[in-house]
Amino acid sequence: MPFLDAMIDLAFSMPHIERLELRVYTFNAPALRTYARLGFVPEGVWRSSIKVGAERWDTAIQSILRDEYRRMREAPRP
Repeated sequence: MPFLDAMIDLAFSMPHIERLELRVYTFNAPALRTYARLGFVPEGVWRSSIKVGAERWDTAIQSILRDEYRRMREAPRP
């Protein structure tokens, strides 16, 4: 996840950015795990947000705040 860490670091190096948010389809379990490891917090789900073929997909919304990310980066890693 070094690339994603670098992107988050870059975003939070800009003083006017306090929050990052993302949207991800709820069936994308690997992405959800990755975002959780990076410290993103689930905020909700847009149910049946998009129609793809005959299916309807849900979209999860997640975010991380500058202070949350800073605390996580400063915490000792096992």
